[in-house]
Amino acid sequence: DIYYGVCKDLIDEVSDLFKPRFFHIGYDEETYQAQIKYNYVVVRQNDLWWSDFYKIIDNVERNNIRAMMWSDYAREHPDEFVAKCPKTVVQNVWYYFAKFGGRLPKFNKIRIAPFEIFDKHGFDQIPTGSNCYFRENFAELVKYCKEKISPEHLLGFMQSSWEMAIPKKEHYLVESAQTLGEGKKIFYSK
Repeated sequence: DIYYGVCKDLIDEVSDLFKPRFFHIGYDEETYQAQIKYNYVVVRQNDLWWSDFYKIIDNVERNNIRAMMWSDYAREHPDEFVAKCPKTVVQNVWYYFAKFGGRLPKFNKIRIAPFEIFDKHGFDQIPTGSNCYFRENFAELVKYCKEKISPEHLLGFMQSSWEMAIPKKEHYLVESAQTLGEGKKIFYSK
């Protein structure tokens, strides 16, 4: 009860202060594999994962804001996710690799599959790219998603270098902004 109370209070406070259009609730990297190097591991799963998920969404939506989330769970459980996740939740499928077609390894295939699955089932999406592995990722992501996601379900794009905003990392941040601009040109081209 204390955990749920803290979550509610934080969501209400952020909602009141910023009045955002979207509220990102996270829900990524909650697997043992993602936390394997941690000393302390917390992984919700099964009915507890869904119960907590619904409570967080309810807290966000009570503030007249749309929840958005990382779509990691859908990679391994696409049918369950499509059946149980409310369509009001905006999906952030992240894909940071350079190749989008051809012979992809299974690791990449399960990361790219949700774009089309979500479109087929009417979920709104804000695909997310990064220059953390490949500079060309964001431009390729925009090309791919323009082709695979219906315009009415493609709400925009997010991009992150996943680097700290410190002078030593400035070149990554500048490159991140440049690739965002390149993606914008591709998005608005015919």
